[in-house]
Amino acid sequence: MGVISISIQVLVAFDACKRRGVDLSLQKADVVQAYLQAPLPPDRPPLAAIPPSNHPDHGQFLWVLRKAVYGLPDAGKVFEDFLTSVLRSLGWEPTLFPGVWVLHSANGKLRALLATYCDDLLILGIREDAAATIDSLKDIVTCSNYTDLSGGRFVGVQFDVSITSMFCHQHDYVASLVLPPDLAGSNRCVDKPLPVGSTHEDDISPLLSAAGVKVFRTLLGQVGYVASCTRPDVALAHSYLSRFLASPTERALRLFLQTVRYLRSHPSFEIHVRPSSDPTKLTTIKHGDSSFGNAVSPYPQTGWVVFINNSPLIWKSRRQSRVARSTTRAEVLALEEGIDATLHFTNCTAPFYSNIRVGIGCDGANVFKLSLLLSGASFSAERALLPIIREMQDKACVVPLQAATDLVEQHRIGIFKISTNSNLSDLLTKALDLGALTRLMSPSPSLSPVFGSEIVSSLPPLALRDGHRPTMEKERRRDGEEPTA
Repeated sequence: MGVISISIQVLVAFDACKRRGVDLSLQKADVVQAYLQAPLPPDRPPLAAIPPSNHPDHGQFLWVLRKAVYGLPDAGKVFEDFLTSVLRSLGWEPTLFPGVWVLHSANGKLRALLATYCDDLLILGIREDAAATIDSLKDIVTCSNYTDLSGGRFVGVQFDVSITSMFCHQHDYVASLVLPPDLAGSNRCVDKPLPVGSTHEDDISPLLSAAGVKVFRTLLGQVGYVASCTRPDVALAHSYLSRFLASPTERALRLFLQTVRYLRSHPSFEIHVRPSSDPTKLTTIKHGDSSFGNAVSPYPQTGWVVFINNSPLIWKSRRQSRVARSTTRAEVLALEEGIDATLHFTNCTAPFYSNIRVGIGCDGANVFKLSLLLSGASFSAERALLPIIREMQDKACVVPLQAATDLVEQHRIGIFKISTNSNLSDLLTKALDLGALTRLMSPSPSLSPVFGSEIVSSLPPLALRDGHRPTMEKERRRDGEEPTA
């Protein structure tokens, strides 16, 4: 989650500020010997270590540890708690994105954002130098390797920053994917990560040798990092091939080599943050879908993509955890999950925008009709639903559907019908031609709007209840601090 949330937060904040013509500074830094800078909590049971054999204290004394030395099972947690306490004491405030902090000036204006990933720091300075915003932090925590990121890399994710736009990609990381020498002939160019229809084919090929298993699992981890951060076009391939993690087969390895060849053939695809016409407004469009399983793997595949200004910003392709008895049930579960993810994202971004509109595109005719019937939450609507459920032989997943429609009504989310050809999330559920999605990720992206843009722009603003709207003021009160004027 860490790097993904970092990318989302920085990109959205960058977009919001750039439209105001604000100068930004993006830098990264490393915490030196991070664990050794974190004192062990005073209420922690004492922990002693045996001195090295060449030290005079060896055999005479034990050393009582005062720092979170490397090797302690909870050293990472101790450092995280230490850094959190330091940031809070210096005025940094947490956001709903894990590991992401904001800093405000005395007049309430946003000064900087700070994203943490283990001992790596990513700082976005707004109207001032990024390094200057953590001067007080450097007096307590020793940092090094300050690097300007206007065209640099942070934990494998690269940021290309210009005056008017920003690109997020992993060109260098993809180029570093190395195939074994005996597979060097696998570098030929391919135009798709998986052959069309391959996710619904039976696999009766032999299991891999121990060496092949090692190659498969290594590539699986590397490709998974790319698929979750910057490349939704390989999300389905990674999800599907992850099914073979325990027992990889020769066919699974062949498919995976095609996925790697595809990445190396198309390293330039990236997430492009497009300009907003109004810096106070955020229009969020979500396409969702699911595909039915087969006899070998009866679990449906869920896929959804959230678009901001025509850019795919967050996405998911995964196998559902239960066997669905109908396509309607599978699509209802996908709809509910997509609504939850979209609401979480909009809650996280609410501090940056005063006007947020959200629309969900659904291509399942039965799901769309049922959601319309349930909307209104009236007894008459529920009674009207019963004949349809009987007609469908009780195959509708009613409880998740009611949960989804409750969220839609409560927060004023729009659900609109979308054709399968226009539903880009369909590409995250079945192995198809990816042209419609990759055009939005190309260096010179198509200006054709994502389907649903006009529909969502006419919707009323999202209704975030006071108890759910994230504000820094409420965060301070929860921490027991007095609100500032």
